[in-house]
Amino acid sequence: MRINRIFYTIELGLIAVLLISCTPAKASATSGGSASITFTTPGRTTTEPAQTVAPAAPSGQVITAIINAAKAQMAAKSWRVKSNVESNQVTLQGTLEYDAPDRYHLTTNTIEMISIGSKSFIDENGKWSISPLNVTDLIASLMNSALPQALENNITNARQLGPVTLNGKPMLVYQFGNTFTQNNINIATSTKLWVGTADGLPYQEVIQGNINGVQTTTTNLVEYDPSIKIEDPTAK
Repeated sequence: MRINRIFYTIELGLIAVLLISCTPAKASATSGGSASITFTTPGRTTTEPAQTVAPAAPSGQVITAIINAAKAQMAAKSWRVKSNVESNQVTLQGTLEYDAPDRYHLTTNTIEMISIGSKSFIDENGKWSISPLNVTDLIASLMNSALPQALENNITNARQLGPVTLNGKPMLVYQFGNTFTQNNINIATSTKLWVGTADGLPYQEVIQGNINGVQTTTTNLVEYDPSIKIEDPTAK
């Protein structure tokens, strides 16, 4: 029973974090859910886009920009996604770190796990051990749904909202819908994506979503940190 609970927590958290058009947890949709969140990080300020600021860009160009942002993050050597998910008055906060090519470190409200290649490790009461769950396969499965080709096939109503500033950096904000099924989970999302104008990397997304009928609101903040190193915790 405990394993089932852990698996559900991991899956929900990763859907929220990884459903990012750069990847992903995560998730949210055009379902008009009533959930709302405020997610702040010290030293980070956001100017919301005014939808009338920029002239409308052709949908094809917007989709290309979103796909290119996905490719840019996938090419990055290391990144960190801080995710905040609200659903049915329940809040899940998590951080997923990535160290190329196959190392992940996941921390949520309730668990901490590390995945290196085909091995997964879990921290239980301060002691690390090999996990019976193959977190690597789960992460790979979820990330496949956010690969550029999958995004391109599923994006709807893509449009550019306008230029903004996020944490002092100039950004363009894009909005688009996405509907697909992953691991027998029906997911519909409506996403706002902040992409740096200088480097084409995604830095923030806010997703309104529906996961098998459950309304969610997710905020993901992306950091690119070359100092991220993920090691085998049992080797210490």
